[in-house]
Amino acid sequence: MVLIVLLLLAYSVSRILYRIWRTYQCPHTSVITDFWRGRLSQSTAEYQHLISHLGICEQCQERLHRLRKGLPIEDHLIE
Repeated sequence: MVLIVLLLLAYSVSRILYRIWRTYQCPHTSVITDFWRGRLSQSTAEYQHLISHLGICEQCQERLHRLRKGLPIEDHLIE
């Protein structure tokens, strides 16, 4: 019984850590472009990831800002 509880706990912790790690991954430029053009459905995980990520990543905020201004987006910013 203790082993089952420990396995469930380990699984839960790994899911939480994965979500945190995923939040810090910069999305591809096409995702930001689709978001800006309204082609990214709000019900998708990709949309939720982008919204969470934009709240913490200044580089991606700058990419979105450049897109809004009609300036070229530089892909090297995500590396």
